[in-house]
Amino acid sequence: MSFFSHLRIENAITLTGTGVLEALLLHNTIEYNGAGQTVINPNGSTEGYQNLILSGTGTKTMPGSDLTIGGTFTLSGPGPVSATALDTITIGESLSVGSGTSLNLGSFGHTVGGDLSNSGTLSSSSASIDFNGSVQQTITSSAGISLDDLTISNSADTVLLGTSTNCSLSGDLILGSGAIFNLGTNAISSVSGSVSSSGIILCGSTSSTPVPTGLTWGGTFVFKGSSAQTIVAGTYNNVSIINTSGVNSASKLTINGIMDLPVANPSSAKGVLDMGTDTLLLGPSATNTGIGEITGIIQRTTLVAETEYTFGHPQANVYFSNVGTLPTQICIKLTIGTAPTWRTGAVQRIYDRNGSGLLY
Repeated sequence: MSFFSHLRIENAITLTGTGVLEALLLHNTIEYNGAGQTVINPNGSTEGYQNLILSGTGTKTMPGSDLTIGGTFTLSGPGPVSATALDTITIGESLSVGSGTSLNLGSFGHTVGGDLSNSGTLSSSSASIDFNGSVQQTITSSAGISLDDLTISNSADTVLLGTSTNCSLSGDLILGSGAIFNLGTNAISSVSGSVSSSGIILCGSTSSTPVPTGLTWGGTFVFKGSSAQTIVAGTYNNVSIINTSGVNSASKLTINGIMDLPVANPSSAKGVLDMGTDTLLLGPSATNTGIGEITGIIQRTTLVAETEYTFGHPQANVYFSNVGTLPTQICIKLTIGTAPTWRTGAVQRIYDRNGSGLLY
């Protein structure tokens, strides 16, 4: 096919003998716009399509071998048009499922280098997708997006969940090094497997459960909402709160890395992270950075002599000399209050320490 050509196939295309369809080498588009057609896998010097459109009506039977689409893959209405993946599909740019169309991704692992948009029916709960582009990628589906595994290996830009695109995973969430997954104001309702992350998750949801509870979150988890947010039970590596309205804890949680609070406390009574009646366990190497504070109970259970441990703020720290026996744990409860009448210039903080091994 020639450069920038658009071939529409209303009936069938058949390659016989030494026939070759060179569809991927040059920038072109092939559109199956008939009814009940079979989509072949072009046999050019590089197999596959540059841009593929499925339109018209009826069921389009997909190839039973790996299919490469160097550009865009589009299902275009009004249809009805349907297709089911019979093997892995590698899409270099965007995947679009239009109104009046349906795409079943089967139980295969696919890759998408551009945006994914769905205004039709996308059946993907048994499939896995790796978003591996090099520019910002947006996932938009008003019905949400359900997958087995979701992998973000795009390390050049952000992968963003679009408006009203909540996400549920029956498998794993995987973020590669340098990957940024922006949830927008959406929630991840379930991750039945595990989270493997060395990237960054940006969360703007004000839901009481923006992500599932009880998981271990590697990398960095950032709360960036514009009104108060909730952090759920789990084990976190690094946490950063840039929400000036603060974050409230829903349960006991653990932070093993950096607790970064670069914004001021949201009020004179609450810190940027407010633990309420729950306990924050800081791991052996956990540190606090930023101008904000944590209010509530902070616990440390690994204590080594001649080591400075922060408790909710870089300047609120405890240091143990190498003398005597160290406590097995220490809890400090920080309350922000008012200066006493007998000393109006006093620091407006109450640090209630418990080093006896008992929790509050």
